[in-house]
Amino acid sequence: MLLSQETIEDAKSRSTVSVISDTHGFSFHRTGQEHKCVEHDSLVVYADGKGWSWYSRGLSGNSAVDWLVKVEGLSFREAVLQLTGVILGSKSKYEVVQHSAAEKKPKQLILPEPFPGKYSSVYMYLTKTRCILPDVVKFCFDKKILYQDDHRNAVFVGYDEAGNAKYASKRGTCTYPNVPAYKMDCSGSDKSYGFVMEGTLKEHIFVFEAPIDAMSHATLNAYKAHGMGKSDWQDCWKLHTRIALGTVFDAALERYVSSHPEVKSISFCLDSDEAGCKAAEVHREKYKAAGFQVNVYKIPLNMGKDYNEYLCRFKEEHKKTIERNAATAVVNNKSTGRY
Repeated sequence: MLLSQETIEDAKSRSTVSVISDTHGFSFHRTGQEHKCVEHDSLVVYADGKGWSWYSRGLSGNSAVDWLVKVEGLSFREAVLQLTGVILGSKSKYEVVQHSAAEKKPKQLILPEPFPGKYSSVYMYLTKTRCILPDVVKFCFDKKILYQDDHRNAVFVGYDEAGNAKYASKRGTCTYPNVPAYKMDCSGSDKSYGFVMEGTLKEHIFVFEAPIDAMSHATLNAYKAHGMGKSDWQDCWKLHTRIALGTVFDAALERYVSSHPEVKSISFCLDSDEAGCKAAEVHREKYKAAGFQVNVYKIPLNMGKDYNEYLCRFKEEHKKTIERNAATAVVNNKSTGRY
């Protein structure tokens, strides 16, 4: 029996909340734009009633079909037949997600108004608090993938192939002890578009969770090449293309590599926490199977959970090394009478 497109679309229209509740007995409650699982707080179903993410397991999908395939281990065919009731020989017992005409309209990204002046708050926050190289910040300003809004937040922007803004996330620049930093995706953001720092080397791409991590990696790239001539190391980080997903899930990477067939190798630089490590391994297998050369980079031990913490600790260690060398030089000069 062949699966018709109509049957497949019927299966994909089924409520993921209904399917999960039936197969696992989990219950959900509505929180903002999501349905959150009571028994597992890292499991959510999105507002469309079909897409879902299980963050702690590094799994996600766009429909109940994906749930049955990725979590229950069914084949695509078995999942479709079960959801449409064919396997059971009766009408499907699962609810169909109903959408209003308004919900079916494409999401429109609402970008915050730019600050009418110099982006000094964002510049100081990223260069001083976040230790990022000024040239890297200026590069992002110039490419219009970063700006300061009228509340002095940093706004990171992702574009489609035609240069239209499709995704944006805000990050507060004011920091207070023991107070979580303000961060939020802008209304209408599409996470299948990422924050991209385009490099001149098109065959390879580095992948991060957050834009600040991508900028931090560029800074580390520059600092670690310090042995080169100054005019060279200041620009060496521009060789590489970097993308920030805004999450551990790879929708933005999928879209990027599908529209950039020149990409042959991928390096995952996700956070070193449980979700980041699990997601990196899942992505490694997925993209290797798709024919890419894949690397997974781990942050060195005791250097933080993400690339920004790694950068700031790297700079601190470098500063201490310089101070120790200077103190040793003073002692040596005193002992040789050259002080």
